[in-house]
Amino acid sequence: MIEKGKYRLAFAVVNHLLFVLNDLAIDDSGGEIDMVADTIYETWGRLLLNVNL
Repeated sequence: MIEKGKYRLAFAVVNHLLFVLNDLAIDDSGGEIDMVADTIYETWGRLLLNVNL
């Protein structure tokens, strides 16, 4: 989505994923939630580079 310039949609999707991730009741002893959260934060960073103020 980011590569196609669909920044608002990409932002909405990663925000939704973060809320879903927050509500998951899983054992994170393997660090799965941290890995997904890191990817979300990296995506936010990529999106911020394309913000027009």
